Amino acid sequence: MKDDKEILFRIEFTRKLTEAEQDVAIDSFIDLLETNGLLWGGGGGLTYIMGGLSHKNDDFFNETKVKNLLLRWVNQTPLAASIDFNIDFSD
Repeated sequence: MKDDKEILFRIEFTRKLTEAEQDVAIDSFIDLLETNGLLWGGGGGLTYIMGGLSHKNDDFFNETKVKNLLLRWVNQTPLAASIDFNIDFSD
């Protein structure tokens, strides 16, 4: 269950990645999060990255800015195909 200071997301890749490609994509994603003070609870596979994002300081959490940041990353990352927000992970 998500709280009001968290964004749930799932990023799909354009295809099944090699382990080396996955490492590069995940490292790039983590660099983006660290640069922007975001915390990630989640994981990834050869076809996706998913989880929840929050800010290190809840007072600085801005859902619109975080979503825009993720959308830019997806649009600028050649292997990223799409992103869905606030999905249900309870299955």
